Order: sequence, then C-alpha cells, then structure tokens
Amino acid sequence: MSVKKALAVWLMLVVHSLLVNSPVFAEGENFPHFELTVSEWLTRADASWQISFPASGGGRTESELKYDDIDSKVGLLEAFWHLAPEFSLALNLGAGAIDGGEFSDTDRTRGLVWSESRGEVDGNLKIWGANIYLHPVPGEPGKSEFLSIFIGYQHYQDRLRMFNGRQSVSVPPNSNVPIGPIAGLNSTYDFEWDYLQLGVKTGCSFVSRQGPGLEELGVSASLALIPLVRYEGEGVWNLRDDWRQDPSFRHQSSSGWGVDASLAFNYRPYRMLNLALGYRYFYLEAGEGTDTTYFAGGASSTDTLDEVKITRRGPFFSLALLF
Repeated sequence: MSVKKALAVWLMLVVHSLLVNSPVFAEGENFPHFELTVSEWLTRADASWQISFPASGGGRTESELKYDDIDSKVGLLEAFWHLAPEFSLALNLGAGAIDGGEFSDTDRTRGLVWSESRGEVDGNLKIWGANIYLHPVPGEPGKSEFLSIFIGYQHYQDRLRMFNGRQSVSVPPNSNVPIGPIAGLNSTYDFEWDYLQLGVKTGCSFVSRQGPGLEELGVSASLALIPLVRYEGEGVWNLRDDWRQDPSFRHQSSSGWGVDASLAFNYRPYRMLNLALGYRYFYLEAGEGTDTTYFAGGASSTDTLDEVKITRRGPFFSLALLF
C-alpha cells in the first residue's frame, strides 16, 4: 500500500471515530454553530464579448471574440456561521485552472466578415464573496428540511491567455494579415465581475433519523437572481505595437444580470457529516458599456461595448462538516 493510500485510510478512520463518538450534538443543537463545506465543481464553460463602432461609408463594424470549452475543475470552500436559528453568515471562495480552450476573433462590417483568427486558450478562474441568510423556516442547521432567503456580494473572474493562433480569413483592404499561423501570439484577456445576488435555498428529506450510517436522505435546491452587475474586462494584445501593453484596452459596464442555480441530492451518514451530488448552472451578462483603446503614444479612443457573456455549468460533489 502506498503512503498516500495509507494516509487516506488513516484519515477516514479518524473521521469515522470522531463522527460516531462526538458529543457535540448529544443534547440538541447549540448556537453559534459552524458548518464547513468543500466542493469540486466540474464545469464546462463558454464566454464572449463584442464591441462595435461606426464604419466608413455607413453602418457599423463589429469585433467579436468567443472563448469555447474554457472548462475547469473548480475547487470551492464555503464557511457557514449559524448565529441563531433564524440568521447566519457565509463566506465562500474558489479557484480552478483552465486548459484546452479555443478562441475565435471575428471582425465584420455590415454583416460581412473580413478578418477571422482562431487559436488555443488557457488560464485560471477565481470566485469569492459573502452571503447573509435569513431562515423563515429555520429547521435544524445541516438538515435538508429548511427554507432560507439570502442576499450577498460576489466577485468572479476569468484570466485567459491566447496562443497558437492562426489567421483563417483575411480580406483586403480591411485586413492584410496573411492566412496561416500567427507567430508569437501571447495575448491575454481578463473578465472581472462584481455583482449582487438575491436568492432562496430550500430542501426536504425522504428518509430521516434511521441510525448510524444513514441519518438522512434528501434533496436541496438553490436559486439566485443577479439584478446588479459591474463588469470590467482588460486585454493585452501583444502583437499590436501601436497599442499600449498595460492594458491595450478596457471594457466597462454597469448594466447586466445573471442567474446561479443548483439542485443536489444529499446523503447524511452521520449527524456531523453531509454529502451532496448535484448540478449547478451559472450565467452572467453585461452590455451597454464602453470600450476604451489605449494607444502607444498616449492617446485613447472610446467605442461601444455591446455585450459580454459567461456561462459555467456542470456537476458537483460536496462534503460538509458541522461543528
């Protein structure tokens, strides 16, 4: 048996002993009460942004960049502090690596595409924030029979790098980039979102208090609406020597919305331990903003940010410990 496997077995035995013999809940629930949840969210994701500006001869020119398959295994940590049966606070943070994505950068005027490039994407993501929970149907902390209303602030960001590019469409006179590989491409774009969310979280049990090894089976769901969004994106286009490199351009918007929803099945083998398997869908959108380009000589120009979107979805597994 390897050292890692031996340590894993030892840790499982220690946790089992603590869960079976702990007197924490022997005389009912006490407050304050603490809950720590560790999760892994296996996400698939796509994102995009588009800017536009007046074209010579009328109409508009649009520049659109799409990021496909920017998937990530996101590790999440959430800490609940149940101050009273009707009230609790929560802090959360998460991070993940992005690899194996693809981008497409398309320019068109009056609907006609005159430039397109494609390539690979990697990077990372981070998320953190805090929620305040009110429990009109408080139930028992950690149990799946409950109804909670929450309000909170969240920060979410994707930092992406584009490389191994190839020009696939180039139509003069708007574009004179030769078809083929784009030598030296190493550009970056950062999505950053700050938002307010309002939501409800609820659950119910199918089986309850059957004894050690099966305290409870149940289902839980969460739905958060995101009515207020502040977005900022920054790009560094390393092959544009006529643009500044810190950053080359910045996108900003205070108009947007989103949704964060999940559904999970819960298994509680012990009173202090809850396991969950579920699916989570996350979406953010912003628009009606500004695109500011910074030139190497110190000047800048402002155009229109039409829209920005990010979608992450996928299954998750979580383990919660109650103290």
